[in-house]
Amino acid sequence: MNFSSTLGTYVLCLAFAASSSNVLATIVVNEPRIAQSWAKSAATLDKLLWPQSEPLLNLIDNLTTSQSVPISQTCRSSLRVIAAGIRGRRIWALKFIESSAGTKPGFLQGYISDLGNYRECVSISHQAANSPEFKGQYCLVQIHFPLPSKPPNSKFEDIQLNLEGTQLKDTYFNIYAKEINFFYNNTFSFGFCIPSACTPKDLDTVTQKLLHGSGLRSEITSCVKFEPSEFPRLPRYQQTAFTLLSILVLMVLCSTLITHYYGGNVSPYIAAFSAIENGKKLIEDSKDGSNHGLQYMHGLRFMMRAFGLLGHIFLTLGILPHTFPIFSYTLPKNWLAHEMFRNMFIFIEIFFLMSGFLVVYSWYPTMKTGAKVSFTQYALVRYFRSTPLFIGILLLIFVFSSIGSGPIFLKLSDLVVGNCLKRWWMNIFYLSNWVRPYEMCYVNWWTVSIDFQLYCLSYLPMKWLVTQPKRGVYSLLILISLGPLITALVTLIKKTPLLTCCSLDYDHEEMFAEHFRTYTHSAPYYLGMLVGYLVVSRKRIENRLFLTFGHTLSTACWIGTFVGAQYYVDNHPDKWEEIFFISIQKVLFSIAYAWIFYVFSLGKGGVMQKNMGSKIFVPFSRLTFSISMSEMLFIWYDLTNSHQYFPIDGYNMTMRIIYLFIGCSLLGCLVYLLFEAPSLNLIKLLLKQKKKADIEMEKKANLDQKVTDEHEKKVA
Repeated sequence: MNFSSTLGTYVLCLAFAASSSNVLATIVVNEPRIAQSWAKSAATLDKLLWPQSEPLLNLIDNLTTSQSVPISQTCRSSLRVIAAGIRGRRIWALKFIESSAGTKPGFLQGYISDLGNYRECVSISHQAANSPEFKGQYCLVQIHFPLPSKPPNSKFEDIQLNLEGTQLKDTYFNIYAKEINFFYNNTFSFGFCIPSACTPKDLDTVTQKLLHGSGLRSEITSCVKFEPSEFPRLPRYQQTAFTLLSILVLMVLCSTLITHYYGGNVSPYIAAFSAIENGKKLIEDSKDGSNHGLQYMHGLRFMMRAFGLLGHIFLTLGILPHTFPIFSYTLPKNWLAHEMFRNMFIFIEIFFLMSGFLVVYSWYPTMKTGAKVSFTQYALVRYFRSTPLFIGILLLIFVFSSIGSGPIFLKLSDLVVGNCLKRWWMNIFYLSNWVRPYEMCYVNWWTVSIDFQLYCLSYLPMKWLVTQPKRGVYSLLILISLGPLITALVTLIKKTPLLTCCSLDYDHEEMFAEHFRTYTHSAPYYLGMLVGYLVVSRKRIENRLFLTFGHTLSTACWIGTFVGAQYYVDNHPDKWEEIFFISIQKVLFSIAYAWIFYVFSLGKGGVMQKNMGSKIFVPFSRLTFSISMSEMLFIWYDLTNSHQYFPIDGYNMTMRIIYLFIGCSLLGCLVYLLFEAPSLNLIKLLLKQKKKADIEMEKKANLDQKVTDEHEKKVA
């Protein structure tokens, strides 16, 4: 009975499928009048859809019939085939037009590049009769303005080209004349799709001919063609990266499965790699910091990371203007918001302030109990806390560099990978901040390098805070003062307006490099240590008037940082005034947040402190380190793989930021599960084992001493 019903159902399904196929079959309509109407409108539609086809055909005719432009014969033959295809409205031929520059809007909104469509170009393939197959080849051409000599030590937005007295007055050229400072490091970029039979030299010959006498200079930066049958062998470093990453992923998967099926009956060394166990640590309610109300740190870390991510997005837009407008076009118009974005680099001081604060908070109770902590132990704890994460990031850099595409990606990928192959050891030894920004292996690591250096220098003040508090406080005050003094001295000697370190004037690489030096961030770090000492030693302030004064002063310092920046950057102050403000700017900014740390840690933060301590922020807070170290990798990979026009408006920009925020968070979570969490678990296990061994040795030593004492008593 069951077999009969099943067979009947099967027959009914076949019958329905057959009837459906008849219903859904293509219906061909023979309407000669409509077809002729389409044919008459084709020429008009051609002009609307392909307005650049006519001048392109004229150019191809000149190149293929005249010998005045020396290009290869194979290139001429390919161009003739393309011209015939365009005139015949062939799809493969029109793709050469569609994937080339000339269709992108936005040049009046600050865009300086038209990349065409990279993927469409390299996917073109055509086999003409009696001729070899040729493919699309994507070439990036840069067009350079003639530029005046740049005045030395000029600041952000100082230079503008005067077009008065020329026919360009009140034209669109004013947009670029007012932003001419931008073009000393960036220029117009255009993507063109040419047949693979043409060489970069052929394209360069044509562009030089077209620009002859115009004053513009062209440069072919790269040409890419995709050959699916020729996948190059990966370099040794990429093979190694893939192998190590695969092994680590397998270890995490195996550990996760084992802990899932066997629960707590698993070796802690195996459980250290489990995604389940490490995921629980992200969301479990921790009691850490409850004694002094440090739960607010979770909310503060979340806000820092959110603003830091936003800053990195805008920073990347400023130095990768291929798919986005000139940076100043995306800045907010409100003066305070404008200055906050233009001085976004100063917000990194919160990280150094917090780091110094937490050093005292974590080490002071341990040292206060009488535990002997040598400098080697002190330094190695921090070294092994950070180094495994960098090794993981390095593996991801090598892997990501092999799976991207496009001329922009290849150029920047070669730069990043080349720097890492040459200078990876500077990151391992935490010295990466002492090379120029464009020579660093993964720029994001400079903060960790500075933090490690300042951490090592904090060993003696940390010991003194425990054993000789006055000496410890005095040493911190001296270190806080040294930062601004050294910064002022460097400014005076190098005659470098270091205030541009907190703006986006990338032409002054020497000035920008000073932002990455250790001494420029020492004051916030040791100020954080001082505040941490006040908290752990329970130096409370109960006077309401003094609390009100502190709130007012911190607010004034915060606003004054940006008011001063606006005045001193835009109004060309006296040299000594500028040096003075440069030296105290970071201290002023840090004082505002130092007060917040102090007040909130003592439970005086009110509703804001309570909200910032919400459990909602806990998982993201614990992922902060992994996210902050990996986010630029995701942003770099995403933006350099963008090969098409990206319209900047409120909606698109908001959606782009949300997408990047989610993508960076997911990558940070992956980095945490693969690298940070397992390494931390293993370090804790090893320290626990060492501590247990030390206790056993101490017990044995005490027992031996007791036996010796008893023996001496008997002898006596």
